[in-house]
Amino acid sequence: MEALLRQVWVRRLVAALVVLQLVVGVASTFIVSAPEAVAVAPLPVEVPQPVVAPPPPPPPVPGDTAGADAVVPKVSLFEAPGAAQPFGSLSNPTFENVPLIFHVIEDKGPWLHVRVNTRPNGARAWIRRSEVALRTLPNRIVIDLSDRKLTVLHGNDVLAQHPVAVGSPRAPTPLGEFYVDATVNLPKANGPYGAGQLSVSGFSEVYKTFGGGIGQIAIHGTNNPSSIGGTVSNGCIRMLNDAWIQVSVMASNGTPVSIQA
Repeated sequence: MEALLRQVWVRRLVAALVVLQLVVGVASTFIVSAPEAVAVAPLPVEVPQPVVAPPPPPPPVPGDTAGADAVVPKVSLFEAPGAAQPFGSLSNPTFENVPLIFHVIEDKGPWLHVRVNTRPNGARAWIRRSEVALRTLPNRIVIDLSDRKLTVLHGNDVLAQHPVAVGSPRAPTPLGEFYVDATVNLPKANGPYGAGQLSVSGFSEVYKTFGGGIGQIAIHGTNNPSSIGGTVSNGCIRMLNDAWIQVSVMASNGTPVSIQA
């Protein structure tokens, strides 16, 4: 009897072990392995870039000045900035039907101190800034009467230099600070004014009128090249035609002209 019970117990134990193995095997099929760790690249860090300021504008060339082109039919002239009443006015265009222009010698915000192309030589006035448009004038002209030379300068750099004829002793070229107030290109260079004229805001002290004009001087070409270098004109500055053409390109209206003894 005991042997029989022992066999039954052994069979039950073996059956239990088999069941246990089956359970363990089945359970192992449902175990999901943990995912492998994935390396994540760090997000890029934006490094602020330094703010680069634009390069400063080049310093003005010594001698740079301004021309003032009239933008109204009539420009009022004042004796001082802020004066209550003008002492006169100039029409635009001028009586010669060319645009009215001034050369600025002092800038006071809403007021400009300018050279004026009227008698007496060296005339100045104050004008309202609102009545003109300003332009930079990079070059200037210097005329030496004793050496009879005309020089175009950009700052202190010589751009061109040419021999000229100047006023005779009976009709001398006026001295002073003036400016180019008009340019006239002539289609034919065989006349007394050659290739053209740069009208200058200076006036003869001898002639109140001349050739139908008001005695105003000019830098002009010539049909008499042999006269260059002499003191032979009626007050104007004569140049060879090729030289005049070169200078006229460099001297826009408003360009200052200094005539020295």
